[in-house]
Amino acid sequence: MLPQLLRHRWMDEDIDAFREQVRRYIAAELSPQLEGWRRQGFIPREVWRPFGQMGFLLPEIDEAYGGAGASLAYQMVVQDELAKAEFPANTGVHNLAAHYILDYGTEAQKQRWLPR
Repeated sequence: MLPQLLRHRWMDEDIDAFREQVRRYIAAELSPQLEGWRRQGFIPREVWRPFGQMGFLLPEIDEAYGGAGASLAYQMVVQDELAKAEFPANTGVHNLAAHYILDYGTEAQKQRWLPR
């Protein structure tokens, strides 16, 4: 937990717990493979399925579409922890595409693409 002076107003105990969960997962599952992925020049796509199953991809998306319905703060925590781990992948394109589908897609498109 961060000292009170370093905590932003939007942070709370639930977000702190989520941050710790993300941090531990990255340290245990992603960071040990990071150098190999850098050498091969890509991160295998199968890496992201368990990351998503843990609730770390698009937690702010509504539960009806596979998200947790959490605030955007949870997505910011994921991005922050990936950056702190010097992880070369950015899920920004993934996030942008999902939000375009959410905001402008048909219901059929939302049902097809967002839970995946």
